[in-house]
Amino acid sequence: MLTINGLNKYYGSFHALKDINLTIEEGELVAILGESGSGKSTLLNVISGLDTFETGEIIINGVSTNKFTHKEWAIYRNHYVGFIFQEYNLIDHLTVLENVELPLLLQGEKANIAREKAKEKCRLLGLSNHMHKLPNKLSGGQQQRVAIARALVTEPKVILADEPTGNLDSENARIILDILKVLAKNHIVVLVTHDEEYAQEYATRIVILEDGRIVSDTQNKKTRYEVSQPLNLKRPNMKPKVLWKFAKNNLKKRLLRTIFTSITMSLGLIAIFLIIFLLNGIRTEITSLLSKYLPKDQYIVESIINTGELTDSDVEFILGQNIVVDAYFPFSLQPIKSNKDDDEFSKERFYLQTLPLDRSNFALNHLLYGDFPENNKQVIISRGLAESLLNHTIKEKEINEVLKNMRKDHYSINIERVSVSQELKEDFLVVGIVNRNDYAVYMLHPKMEELLTHLTETDIIRFYYSNKVVDRSKFHVFLNTTDEDKIIAMQKKLAERDLVLTNPTKQLYQSIDSFFDTVLTILVSTAGVSLVISGILVGLMIYISVLERFKEIGILTAIGARRGNIRSLFIFESAFIGFLSAFIALVISVLLAMLINIIFDSTIGSLFVLYNIPLFEEAKILKIDGLTIIVVYLIAIGYAIICGLIPSYMASRLRAIEALRRE
Repeated sequence: MLTINGLNKYYGSFHALKDINLTIEEGELVAILGESGSGKSTLLNVISGLDTFETGEIIINGVSTNKFTHKEWAIYRNHYVGFIFQEYNLIDHLTVLENVELPLLLQGEKANIAREKAKEKCRLLGLSNHMHKLPNKLSGGQQQRVAIARALVTEPKVILADEPTGNLDSENARIILDILKVLAKNHIVVLVTHDEEYAQEYATRIVILEDGRIVSDTQNKKTRYEVSQPLNLKRPNMKPKVLWKFAKNNLKKRLLRTIFTSITMSLGLIAIFLIIFLLNGIRTEITSLLSKYLPKDQYIVESIINTGELTDSDVEFILGQNIVVDAYFPFSLQPIKSNKDDDEFSKERFYLQTLPLDRSNFALNHLLYGDFPENNKQVIISRGLAESLLNHTIKEKEINEVLKNMRKDHYSINIERVSVSQELKEDFLVVGIVNRNDYAVYMLHPKMEELLTHLTETDIIRFYYSNKVVDRSKFHVFLNTTDEDKIIAMQKKLAERDLVLTNPTKQLYQSIDSFFDTVLTILVSTAGVSLVISGILVGLMIYISVLERFKEIGILTAIGARRGNIRSLFIFESAFIGFLSAFIALVISVLLAMLINIIFDSTIGSLFVLYNIPLFEEAKILKIDGLTIIVVYLIAIGYAIICGLIPSYMASRLRAIEALRRE
């Protein structure tokens, strides 16, 4: 049962409906007659929930609509009302079958069930041979039958027909009215018409409106009453698959615009991809290079008190920790003159550096040709120093032979003492070569300590360095564990003695990461300017799409789409643009990265190999990684969605009646 009590509707100052009181039972076909502007269509729109009213009440099966939410109105339109429009209002990019099944899909019905029910209604209305045609391929009568099939597919209790025969010839008009007459046996049917003849022939009751008032309400034929069913306003929602189908159809319809917008957005994403790939490549190479030279298990103990030096007691305490396997105070001399025996051909200065007691702690171990020193008379030298001593460049394949020959001779280190006319001279056997291009000599810690005891107070040490060669403020220790709990426990013990334990390698990596993160933020922010512009384009595209699809929005709302459905529809379109943009950007970026890597390898990379520089050995200055791709993809989709939120929200706020009128 449908009851209207004291209903008033205004358009500004115009009083469109005046104190309407009307009760309609199931089994009635009520014809509403009146001149144009009398309020017939307005009354129908208000009953359907397409339009609002100011005062009064509409009661459906005992439930007042005055407190209906937007969601409940949508459920009411979708489940309990079937609206037949004079202009048919079919969605042009959907087939007949897709138009008919749409209200069921809006309910959340399974696709296969919705399809079967839609086919049944099409067969019932003589549309079996037209189910897969688009609406523009049908005649006016056929389109109106599609509109009726769509109105009936949800088995509504109320069928509202607004001038359904207005655009039809008399033959097709009577076919439509015959269908409505049959439907009236089990439904409330409200028919708005100008034709009094049709009203007298088909209606069981005739209501005449004049200037927004009911001036006549007469029974025309015997009414058939049916038992009312209670309203159920808790129904499932439209499935994402259906929303995606709508979005896909619209994007295909506007394919060139979609591609243009996606390409525009992809330009900013390409810049971001390449920046991240480049920084990843450089960061990876730096950390890889450092991992070859820096020990991960080396820590530094420092004192935090004013003097800053560790006492013998501190050293004894540190060495007593069960996870400490080696330790030393760092010291080195540089530069020092060198020569081979008495031959003065080499006057190069070199660095004198110490080796840890444990070979496993030698940072350059895997780059070593030959052996690790076994006693104080053996040393390792750098490749650069070896080339200086031999006075020619050493090729990779010659390294082992060169080392074999060098082992036949002893090389001396001469240290000039400025304050006295005396030189210190030590002979050493070269047992290994490190693949470094600087000038360096590596010897065991005890020998270095012995050598430096003679130099502590010399003028040369004071001139080049300070009065103290050994730095007791930093005690280098090597641990036999990576267990964080054990390391933290040791840090707590040291803290009690005002000592702090740090891992310089870890700190260096953290500094590198922090630096690259900062650079990445700056560069990506700069590249993001183009994304802002493309984001505006995405928003404009969705906004234009909303303007072009007022009719579609109105139709969807009229057949029960909720605001969230409309909003999600345009958000899906925005998300697809973001996805397509990221895909285009990814393909182009990967191809560019591969090309740049090839060019780099054939130019700069080949020079690194020629001069034995251990950089970019994999010839990848741009490093492609999956995490970057996933993150940028998600950012692109999310950003596109954000750009489309305002027009999507605007579309969802459109009232169906306004959308249909503006079309």
